[in-house]
Amino acid sequence: MLKGKLKPSNYKKSKTRKYKKDMEFRKNLKYDEKQDKYLSPDGKEFIRCKDKHTKKKSGYISTTKTYRCFDWNTNGQKQKEYISETFQKYREKSLKI
Repeated sequence: MLKGKLKPSNYKKSKTRKYKKDMEFRKNLKYDEKQDKYLSPDGKEFIRCKDKHTKKKSGYISTTKTYRCFDWNTNGQKQKEYISETFQKYREKSLKI
């Protein structure tokens, strides 16, 4: 019998500095619903370029929208790319429970 809460599948990863920094970056993005893109505080645009469909063994099909910033590497930084809206929504919900 289980006592208490179950930890999320990425619990250990979520405690790392890199993960926290990435989540902070994502929280600061503003979504433009009309043009279906994200804007960073420093003015960079993340444009939707494709959708990734993954079928689970149970038959459930999940869709990940892929947004990409095409001018990110101009400052020598690594490219930021994937934003999974559905996953983030469910992850936040599970952490609140």
